[in-house]
Amino acid sequence: MAIHIKDLVGRFLAEKKEEYKEKEKIQQVIEKIVDLDLQGSVCVKGVCKDEIILYSPSSSFSYDFKLKKEKILAGIRKEFPSIKNIKIEIG
Repeated sequence: MAIHIKDLVGRFLAEKKEEYKEKEKIQQVIEKIVDLDLQGSVCVKGVCKDEIILYSPSSSFSYDFKLKKEKILAGIRKEFPSIKNIKIEIG
């Protein structure tokens, strides 16, 4: 059975919209947990299965974030119980 391109594009856009909403919600949870000095220093890059991938522009922010990783992970698990790990990429 053939699928019309319009349907494929519609599904793709719906998936991307849901991914964006999920990233925004995770970012909000993180912002509530971390100190003011860390807010805005990391952003959610993506969610892959049971792992959140964060991006940090600086290794110093990344280090501070890693010190609070367990607290942040516990807060995220309240909203997203399937998340098992946080990975931080520095760029």
